[in-house]
Amino acid sequence: NPVFNATNPKTISPAKGVLMVARLDGPSADLANSLVDRAIDAEKFGLWGRSYIDLRGIKTGSFKAGDDRLRQVGEITRRSGYTTVVDENPGTFPVGFPGDRIAFYAGWYGINVEGLFAEEVVDFAPGAIAYHLHSYNGSMIRHAHSRWIGPFINKGATATFGSVFEPYLELTPYQPVFFARLIQDGFTFAEAGYAATRALSWQTVFVGDPLYRPFGKDPEQVETELVNSKSSNIEWFRLLAVNQGLASGA
Repeated sequence: NPVFNATNPKTISPAKGVLMVARLDGPSADLANSLVDRAIDAEKFGLWGRSYIDLRGIKTGSFKAGDDRLRQVGEITRRSGYTTVVDENPGTFPVGFPGDRIAFYAGWYGINVEGLFAEEVVDFAPGAIAYHLHSYNGSMIRHAHSRWIGPFINKGATATFGSVFEPYLELTPYQPVFFARLIQDGFTFAEAGYAATRALSWQTVFVGDPLYRPFGKDPEQVETELVNSKSSNIEWFRLLAVNQGLASGA
């Protein structure tokens, strides 16, 4: 990918040999169509909630890189002001895990949706972005209860991504770049996805509105809009500001 790790979204273009593609898809036509509405709502009202990072507690070996990447994602969301829950246990988040108001999820490693995300109701925040690292997490997008992309969309996530076949760990999307570009640099969902993808082929798939840009406004504009509309989300905004100060040592 000639634009891997791009820091300027304008460089991700056909002129550079890259035509971005994302899918509006899911277990049903209604769910697929709802992805644009979910994205628009989050852009209008904000992406408020918590970040959940599910590691495996790997300390050595080649798969430690997977934990390291996801740990970096947790650090990105924490420094961006989101209350971040990091789990080091080998298994996935179990049934009954207190996952409330999930704005971001990144974790691994099960072939099919399980635990917290297999519950009847998952508390995804409006605009939520979810990613579960597995070689075949995107191989059954239109199944509501198989693999991960379909179930995420079915339970209320706004955007997700994965692989339809074995990319091996090295060629899965580089999650720290994706979340950094999206949250810290204001990229769209598609731009962040392509900046995070080392190799372009048919294996990696992005499902959600490619134009979804949850962090396209500056904080002053967000605060003004929340105050003027008397939105209860102003409390989330203030919490993010406090958390950002704590993360920076202020």
